[in-house]
Amino acid sequence: AEKCTLFVVDSRRQVLWSATTDSGKQIKIPLNSGIVGACTSTLRSINIPNAYDDSRFNDDFDRVSGYRTRGMLCAPIIATGKSGGKEKHCVAVIQLINNTYDSNGAFSREDEEVLNEICDILGERVDTDIFDVFQTHLLSSDVSNENEAKKSLATATRQRRRSITTTIQEQQLQNRK
Repeated sequence: AEKCTLFVVDSRRQVLWSATTDSGKQIKIPLNSGIVGACTSTLRSINIPNAYDDSRFNDDFDRVSGYRTRGMLCAPIIATGKSGGKEKHCVAVIQLINNTYDSNGAFSREDEEVLNEICDILGERVDTDIFDVFQTHLLSSDVSNENEAKKSLATATRQRRRSITTTIQEQQLQNRK
């Protein structure tokens, strides 16, 4: 993909905010807005070959930046409720823009399946407490809180990275058999 953004769900403030962007600038959108919002509410991936053909697409970024969004693929990261609850909820959405292997920028069904597998693995391993801490501190205007949240997330991410990578490799081996 030419661009990839991880949007984190902030249920308390009813917004989605970008934890990562290519520009480094944070993006905040209403929780029920646009394609990413639809992915959050339906708990299903959305694969759009031409973003401009979808009424949920907001072309403001394209108009301001001169960038041209063509294909878009979004998938939810779904976690179960805290304290062992069984209720599933979206904690984040991964958004991919413009497939670099397709001249039209569209994503294939196989691309969608791979992204869904990655999101499933992340959802099984995500600790919603980490997201809560990160949200609280990152959205705060206090720079020291933001730095503390980033340190906490980095530590937790390093600890989980090996586990997630190992799981992906194990699933790939199983699929080959």
